[in-house]
Amino acid sequence: MSGDAMLAWSVVLATFLGPILAVFVTRWVDDRRLKQSRKLETFRVLIRTRRTQLSHDFVAALNMVEIDFFNATKVLATHAELMRHLGTKPDESWPDRTQRLVARLLYAMGQNVGYSMEQLDILEGGYIPQAMVNDETEQQRLRRSLLALLSGAQPLPVTIQPPGQNQTDKAQHESRLLHDVPPPG
Repeated sequence: MSGDAMLAWSVVLATFLGPILAVFVTRWVDDRRLKQSRKLETFRVLIRTRRTQLSHDFVAALNMVEIDFFNATKVLATHAELMRHLGTKPDESWPDRTQRLVARLLYAMGQNVGYSMEQLDILEGGYIPQAMVNDETEQQRLRRSLLALLSGAQPLPVTIQPPGQNQTDKAQHESRLLHDVPPPG
């Protein structure tokens, strides 16, 4: 085969194979980018919600770690340790150990997605207003009280008052409330 024929066949092959290879390379790059994006999104949700571990976002992201980090052995080992711990009966040290294991998991995930953070920064970082903590505590207390009442474990306290006395007490209470409010200005 002459040099011109070889060149012609090379051009024909390049014309047909070039676009096909370009599509495969593009698909491979897009797939890698998507996997990295999913890892990063799971990491971001967990880091954002590390102080509100009862939130649906935290639980959903925690359940996605096995899928999004399927080939990251260090992340999976740390995740497995955390999941084993979460399945144990809580005692006095349980919340502290949970926080440390979550910090360890986030540290391993951060390394995998390219973030360099100290475990102590993860453990002590994050912000949750005290009002949110109080609100969650009150909601838990209300749920327990309502369940105890509805199950019959707790009686419903009832106070019987003579007729008319309630109206007087209510008027005095409303009057006190009005006087406690500072005037505008």
